[in-house]
Amino acid sequence: MAILFETKGSKFISLVNRLEISKDTLSRTLKTLIKRGFVKKNPGYGHPLRPEYILTSKGYELGRACSLFLKSIKTFNNPQLLFNKWSLPILYSLNDKHLQFNQLKSDLHTITASSLSLSLKNLIENGFIQRIIKDDFPPVIEYSLTHKSNSIQNTIIEIVSTLNN
Repeated sequence: MAILFETKGSKFISLVNRLEISKDTLSRTLKTLIKRGFVKKNPGYGHPLRPEYILTSKGYELGRACSLFLKSIKTFNNPQLLFNKWSLPILYSLNDKHLQFNQLKSDLHTITASSLSLSLKNLIENGFIQRIIKDDFPPVIEYSLTHKSNSIQNTIIEIVSTLNN
């Protein structure tokens, strides 16, 4: 989405090369984006077997938010971590909240306990989430965002709200 936003349209093979993904993966992704109304084939461009893809007006907003997100994470030590399956959903769930493990797990319905545990560990190690141990009986462990992840939270919220509209 960010690439289509920045380039104002791109050919399929250019997207494959720039994203370094398989043709099959890109094809499935583009089909989903077209179905959701974010992307369309450029009707006045080129050969039908080598179409160019452009953003719809709905996709323009999402593309802009994705572009801002990519720019905002360039300074991070390990920005690739944010592209793991559960990283962004976890950060989104923790928006302005302190949640315990089971609360997070129920917010993310389909996540397994081991996936959540591993994702939390990676996000904590990379400074996106903090683990707070409350001195209570029994001790309570909560997770919340750090200042580092607060800096990207607005773009995450914008992406999710655009996807949900």
